[in-house]
Amino acid sequence: MAEPGPNFHHRSNFDAKRKAHKLNGKSKPSSLTKAAGRVDPKSSSTERQFRYCPPLQDIGKAQRKAIAKERRKIHREKSIQTKLKYYGGKMQGGTPKIVVLVALSPNADTRSVKRRLVQYCRHDADDDKDCKDNDDDDAVVMECQASIGNKQQQQQKSNYIVYECGDRNDVYGTLDICKIADIILLVACASSTEASVSLAFDERSKEFCALLKTVGAGQGTTIYGLYQSPSPSQSQSQSKKKQKPKKLEPAIKTRFLNFLHHEFGASNHGKSMRVFDSHDAQQLFRFMHDSKHYKDANTLHCEWKQKRPHMLIQNVRDYDADNAVLQVDGYLRGSVKLNLNRPVHLQGFGHFLVQQVDGLVVKHNKPAQAATATTAAAPPSAAAAAEAAIDIMDIESEEEEQDADDDIDVVTATMSTSMDSEHDCIMLARANVAHQDSLQSVASLDGLASQFDQTIITESELKEIEQERQTQRHREQLQRQGLSDYDLEWNLMQRNDDDDDDDADADNQEQEEEEEDVDVDVDVDVDVDDCKRQREQEQEEFEFRDEVDTPGNIRAKDRFAHYRGLKQFYKSKWDKFELLPAEYAQIANVKDWKQAVKLNKLANLMKEQEQQQNGDDADALVECGRKVRLYLKGVSSDVYQRLSSRFAAKQPLIVWSLLQHENKVSVCHYLMQRVRDYEQPIESLCTYTLDAGVRRFQCKPVFSDNSNADKHLIRSFVHGSEFVVVSVYGYITYPPANAILFDSDHNVCCVGNLLKVDAHRLLMKRQVLTGSAIRVQRKRAVVRDMFWSAEDVKYFQPIDLWTKRGLKGKIEESVGDKGLMKCFFNGHIQQSDTVCLSLYKRVFPNKDESLFVES
Repeated sequence: MAEPGPNFHHRSNFDAKRKAHKLNGKSKPSSLTKAAGRVDPKSSSTERQFRYCPPLQDIGKAQRKAIAKERRKIHREKSIQTKLKYYGGKMQGGTPKIVVLVALSPNADTRSVKRRLVQYCRHDADDDKDCKDNDDDDAVVMECQASIGNKQQQQQKSNYIVYECGDRNDVYGTLDICKIADIILLVACASSTEASVSLAFDERSKEFCALLKTVGAGQGTTIYGLYQSPSPSQSQSQSKKKQKPKKLEPAIKTRFLNFLHHEFGASNHGKSMRVFDSHDAQQLFRFMHDSKHYKDANTLHCEWKQKRPHMLIQNVRDYDADNAVLQVDGYLRGSVKLNLNRPVHLQGFGHFLVQQVDGLVVKHNKPAQAATATTAAAPPSAAAAAEAAIDIMDIESEEEEQDADDDIDVVTATMSTSMDSEHDCIMLARANVAHQDSLQSVASLDGLASQFDQTIITESELKEIEQERQTQRHREQLQRQGLSDYDLEWNLMQRNDDDDDDDADADNQEQEEEEEDVDVDVDVDVDVDDCKRQREQEQEEFEFRDEVDTPGNIRAKDRFAHYRGLKQFYKSKWDKFELLPAEYAQIANVKDWKQAVKLNKLANLMKEQEQQQNGDDADALVECGRKVRLYLKGVSSDVYQRLSSRFAAKQPLIVWSLLQHENKVSVCHYLMQRVRDYEQPIESLCTYTLDAGVRRFQCKPVFSDNSNADKHLIRSFVHGSEFVVVSVYGYITYPPANAILFDSDHNVCCVGNLLKVDAHRLLMKRQVLTGSAIRVQRKRAVVRDMFWSAEDVKYFQPIDLWTKRGLKGKIEESVGDKGLMKCFFNGHIQQSDTVCLSLYKRVFPNKDESLFVES
């Protein structure tokens, strides 16, 4: 080996300089986004250079100022239009805000609070006309007007509709009225047994808060706390100047605010929540006046009710039994115009069509003078009605008001008037029957029709096919015994007679058992036994999901005849048009769900109505924000009696206008989560009440996994706090739409929202057959307890096996005649491992006969 020369030296490992990281620990995309097209000032280049960044281009300071100015101008114009719509025109005080009183404490007296608020408005009013329903404090819907500000200054008027939720057990009624409420007052009082600092909250209080959050409370709806303290020392007859605002105790206010922030603090308006004393009406009305109308709130939280014009029924008028037409009064609310061509949904009573819409104007005390400048074609009464009609029109600008004055002659020529004791009625629009949508929710069933080249087979035909199959199976068993044709026919006839006798004996036995049950009074707690059984099934399903035992008296080939095996569950193809049930020929399906959702957004609906103003359907649109009278046609006498009884019982009645195709039946899927405080088992295919959007109906839902695959496994129970997809037959609803699942006791089980409407979502039921290894030799094993005959082993041989420890295998051959089989796996199998075989079949939601009634 040669010695190193004098200039040779080893490379040093200590002085090596590593390449510096140029992005300072951040990724390249994040650095480019943060740079936003700007150049590092430390760069050696003296010229100003920009990198291409489309979302954040450097367009210059002057251009940015111009864009900001244009945005402020557009926002100001929208704000002015909103104020003119709800607070402008000839209606002093604007469209009333709906104020709902909810008893948060069991001992809270909402009726006294309601009377106090109404009395404050009466004491403020100069005339009796400023407060409606003066003679009846216990009316269902109280409409009043309050003056905001001192009398020395210019006072502002504000209209309110006060609604009292008197019954704390009426969960559905509270939920319905809170959906359309602008302001919710949660009334609480001190506990009667404890100190005055303690507030009386129970489980129902938390349930109310959970329901309010699902319908947008704290986000699109303003929430205030109202503490009901003992009566003040000052007399209510004193003037407002002498009354001093009552202040709450700091401990009570802090405790109440902490409760509200805990329940609604995650919302955008959580910081604006306040707590008032129930006797401090002046302060309460001042804050309610400053609170925004729901239309001014963020559309993300209340778009679902903005794009559906709705009305709280304040009065049920005349009913025409001959024409089946019902008249209801109320304030029409919404961001879009009411389209008379679309059906409306009356909460709890079904769908109806609107025949006519009349505008209501409060009668003046002074008699109206006869018009002097009316045309010969229009009578004086029509001219007065035209002037009254102009009074209730929404005046958006001075130019539009001038145009309305110029067109008086045209209005009077087409206006029809009618009178009642309180209001003057002016017809605003009348529906065209040829352009209205049909109320038929399902198509008629045609047995000779076909859908997607799939012949429709009725249920009776399926039963006949199954009966013929059993007869053929029995004939094959007798042929193996060597019987002749005569003996075969004789045995089949004898078998049919035995079956008829067995059925008759079974019916007699059931009748005798029912009679014994009636005669004998046994105190058995059935609910406790059912709950215990459901809990055991839930625990078994959680530990051994979808595992079943193969029956010993029936062949597995016959027991699982409707099931099939899959090579890979997520990658194997399944024909979604195969073996569809008969009701799929009646329901509707949305082909492009994303496009349908996009077209039915609030912004697109408003643009569409602006384009329709000059079209043929312009006469069928009615502006919201005014008091109207709806003529609902197709109301039967039975429905009218039930509606009148519900209105007399002081329960809310709400009319919702539906969007296009929302009266059609399809398969709806809701993404829901179990409520944390609910302890009862939630089992699939049990009767529940589903409140989805503007509707509420009973159903037997099917629970399935929430995944991005094209096939979804169903679940028998809802475990823990996991998300599941609830699938039912229901009416089409466009998102956003909240969903609440109630049990038979009106307790909240699950909450969530609408996922999609898809009739071809594959819901797969899985059955797992299990077996154990008795002889193991490396990758081979002999498995038992999965089948009980060699024929079943041969029938299921093509299906792959899997084990609970992650191995995959196949059936090689049968061993003997007792169902033993030799299997081969892709790894060493242990004798303690469990061998499984998965079978699948498609299931459909439970059919509700009430939905599939052809109208």
